[in-house]
Amino acid sequence: MGELEKHAGLWNNQSKFLKIGMSGGPLIIFDSTEYGQNDSIIISPLSEFMSTSLSVNKNILEYGFIGSIKSIPRNSTNSLIIYYSSDGINHLMEQWGSLMQKVFNRTNKYRLNDLTINYLGYYTDNGAYYYYNTEPQMNYEQTIIKIKENLTIPIHYLQLDSWWYYKGLGDGVKQWIARPDIFPSGLEGLNEKLNNFPLAAHNRYWSSDTIYLNKYNFVIDYFNLKSLPLGNDSFWIDLFNNSTKDFNLILYEQDWMNHQTIDFIPLCQSIDLGRQWLISMGYAANLFNINIQYSMNLPRHALQALEIDRVTQARVSDDYYIHINRQIPQWNIGVSSMLANAIGI
Repeated sequence: MGELEKHAGLWNNQSKFLKIGMSGGPLIIFDSTEYGQNDSIIISPLSEFMSTSLSVNKNILEYGFIGSIKSIPRNSTNSLIIYYSSDGINHLMEQWGSLMQKVFNRTNKYRLNDLTINYLGYYTDNGAYYYYNTEPQMNYEQTIIKIKENLTIPIHYLQLDSWWYYKGLGDGVKQWIARPDIFPSGLEGLNEKLNNFPLAAHNRYWSSDTIYLNKYNFVIDYFNLKSLPLGNDSFWIDLFNNSTKDFNLILYEQDWMNHQTIDFIPLCQSIDLGRQWLISMGYAANLFNINIQYSMNLPRHALQALEIDRVTQARVSDDYYIHINRQIPQWNIGVSSMLANAIGI
């Protein structure tokens, strides 16, 4: 969904601008002489978002199940939608998105009431001063408390990025609990010192040596050193249950979604693993009144959120670090924002 992944150009037999495969998403076609102000159409999947792909064969668009899927059950179906508007691209996206939300009975009540959307918060992610960096002579627990005490702007929540939990092989998540060198009092102790202040917590892909393999059913990709819970709702229920006991978790940030998908062979070979992953996560989050943010997500993840009301938001920009160090316009989020807003995230 980051703006660096968006492409546009003239469509002819020499076209190479289309993003295809796992990174591909909805396609908008319009008359460039009208600057997108009048006739336009959008083509997108209408089902099986996590296992559907777009390819181009001699300038012919082809939609269907991903070619790497090993087995497709008999009587499986796949559908796409072609939607037309005479009112330009902006209205096209709004109308298409409204229809998509109606098809999947999506409610926006969680999005409209999400504290992290309606109020200011303080992030410690890539590009922030406290990203893998604390105040001098302080640990992270002391630093976070000082942030809360000393900020003069009225923040309503704090975000804890990837620096607080255990990592394993391939820099994936080994255990999603606080390291004692980061929070000596644990998240429960931090919560007490913050007076139950709302927190958003970051997570990334699971490592192939995650400790959760000992109790739950995971699919493992030893080549890419990643793993994923196998359609197991009890894993996500236990994860969020334990978290909400320790601290006031109001937003779960699922980051690195592109790598958990593109760089995870079992998901590329399964017709239903991707959907199971996200549906199970959303089901458990709803049980504990937790909203979800998708980050580094592909268009297929955003479309899958049509079935998951607890996904209230998706990152449409790249990290601020990209803007600072590589001079890439990180704030150029127009196209991605149109897609996200259209489908209610």
